[in-house]
Amino acid sequence: MPDITGFGHVDLSVTDLDRSEAWYTKVLGAKRIVAQRVDDPGYEVRVFVEPKSMALFALFGHDHNAQQPSTFDFNRSGLDHLAFGVADADSLDAWGKHLTALGVQHNGIESDPFANAIVAKDPDGIPIEFYHFVATDQLAAMIDG
Repeated sequence: MPDITGFGHVDLSVTDLDRSEAWYTKVLGAKRIVAQRVDDPGYEVRVFVEPKSMALFALFGHDHNAQQPSTFDFNRSGLDHLAFGVADADSLDAWGKHLTALGVQHNGIESDPFANAIVAKDPDGIPIEFYHFVATDQLAAMIDG
């Protein structure tokens, strides 16, 4: 089987590019590296990189959204949420403090048997999760077993 080296990027459709760009650059420290208009089928795309991890993501503003704006609903088929991995519990705690300092509402640290996470919502209501996977031994056993 060919190798996968990780996720390449994620694309998010948003209702207001300027508002979403402001949020993602403020929260993630992301830097815009591309801005392009595509007239057919009608959208603008802005591509960003988070400078520490080099994670790439794009925000799309579709023309039809301006005529028929829709809100995000994770109960529909498609994206449920976007999760960014963090190194450890201290990093997760730092994310909670960072979000609070920026005035970004979040749920605080929640835990389950596999992970600890903090969830905030972007301007369109897309859940953005900061995720620390703690069950690496269990995962290794599942893969090997």
